[in-house]
Amino acid sequence: YKKYRKLLNRSKNALEREDTLIAKFNLFRIQLEVKRDSLSALSGEAYALIKFNTKYVIDLLPEIDSKNLFERFIKRINRCYSTGDILKKRIYRNLMKFARESKEHFHDGRKSMALNKLKRMRLELRSLNTGEIKQECRRMLIDYSKFLTHSIK
Repeated sequence: YKKYRKLLNRSKNALEREDTLIAKFNLFRIQLEVKRDSLSALSGEAYALIKFNTKYVIDLLPEIDSKNLFERFIKRINRCYSTGDILKKRIYRNLMKFARESKEHFHDGRKSMALNKLKRMRLELRSLNTGEIKQECRRMLIDYSKFLTHSIK
């Protein structure tokens, strides 16, 4: 599949730039895509091969600083808005509010509140239509918030 190759190449390029965070994020997205495709598009063997090899590579990479995770998330939201992928300013403001509040909660030691904010953000993202946010941006932000949740648990 092209999407797996694309995400794997992004991870490889990030590692060549010594950007472990982006490498792990793209590998995490491979895991999410495999899970999505497991019901219809992949054989059991292909699913297991991709899932376990991806997890193996993720486990080989060094831990990442959780402070960086939130900063990168906020930058991604800003990038989506500046490139026109978030089509309504109200949506952009709401997403930034969720991201900033979850970051503050996390840094204040209130991890469960940060996780709840991220969950609420995912629910809001899922409720948006294509007239408010482009599909690829929405999926990437949902995936990144899952990655954040997974990384700070």
